[in-house]
Amino acid sequence: VVISWVIRYRPISDDFSFNGAGDADNPFSISAWINMDDATRFRIANKYNGTNQNEYIFTVGGSDQLTINLFDNNEGGRIGRKYNTALTSYQGQWIHVVCTYDATRVSSGIKLYLNGTRVDDTDNNSGSYTKMRNTSQHFLIAQQAGSYANGKISNASIWNTELKSAQVSELYNQGLPGNSHSAYSNLISWWQLGENSSFDGNDWIVADEKGTNNGTSVSMPVGALVNGVGTTANGLSSGMSEGNLVGDAPYS
Repeated sequence: VVISWVIRYRPISDDFSFNGAGDADNPFSISAWINMDDATRFRIANKYNGTNQNEYIFTVGGSDQLTINLFDNNEGGRIGRKYNTALTSYQGQWIHVVCTYDATRVSSGIKLYLNGTRVDDTDNNSGSYTKMRNTSQHFLIAQQAGSYANGKISNASIWNTELKSAQVSELYNQGLPGNSHSAYSNLISWWQLGENSSFDGNDWIVADEKGTNNGTSVSMPVGALVNGVGTTANGLSSGMSEGNLVGDAPYS
């Protein structure tokens, strides 16, 4: 049994960029487990402040639709994809969401996955888009331009590659982006949002399991960090006595 935790809001410094040289983007993917008390405007992850520091948003929008938008902060336009079906029926349960981008600078290079299955079916473009422009905006989990996720988030991760469908399924089935994942070398940061966190008396300090992008919560009391999603498998042992089962595996 793998046990993780959840956190409601956490900013991370501007440590990663997916803006390539010249008129180019770099590929990336974002993965998270979410449990929405209210799906409307459930903020997953982004670098976006709504004014002049906009790069990308991964969110459940105002119509409860899973959406990923990439912004050209110079041109004022965007490319994006969304799942044109409300996620309202998924409220109150853990689901796995992933967005991927292949850096082709067109909306057809963007994909969305829900519980291991690709679901994006609608473009969400506006204006002119050449590339994402790197800004000083912090990377945020569960908050977007002052709007917060109402619910829980667990095991958020960010990758410097477009995860393929089989790799998304692999991540969904494993539950965690551990070192056995086939794209582990492309994993930039993984925030378990759990037992490896520490409370400094004012905020939660959340460790990055892969990189050095540790995060800090804002206005979260000590009791706000609670048990989240993990990976469990049901089954029966064979020939094992009571003393054979021990709980010393990581996160067990």
